[in-house]
Amino acid sequence: MIPFSAAAYPSRLRAIADPPPLLYVRGEIGSDNDRAVAIVGSRSASEYGRRVARDLARGLVSFGFTVISGMARGIDGTAHESAIRAGGRTVAVLGCGVDRAYPPEHETLYRRISE
Repeated sequence: MIPFSAAAYPSRLRAIADPPPLLYVRGEIGSDNDRAVAIVGSRSASEYGRRVARDLARGLVSFGFTVISGMARGIDGTAHESAIRAGGRTVAVLGCGVDRAYPPEHETLYRRISE
């Protein structure tokens, strides 16, 4: 757990209008997240949308960016998977606790992101 008052709390998150008072984290939040871009989109993505997410994630990773998304079905999962396959770093911002994967079919993706 990282409280808002802790030095480890991400400075860019601290600067938003209504930051969460507490973060539950699995893994590390480090300076390699300073260059990060969020890729989010439709849960029922078209093949074109998935291709754009794949290309964008791979390109960002090649320039040293961390890809952030929500691990949802569709664009989010595609962005995470593409970042991992490209040898990059990805961070999932979850709408549930860190003790389980949601959606359930992303259990393997959840483990890979955690690693």
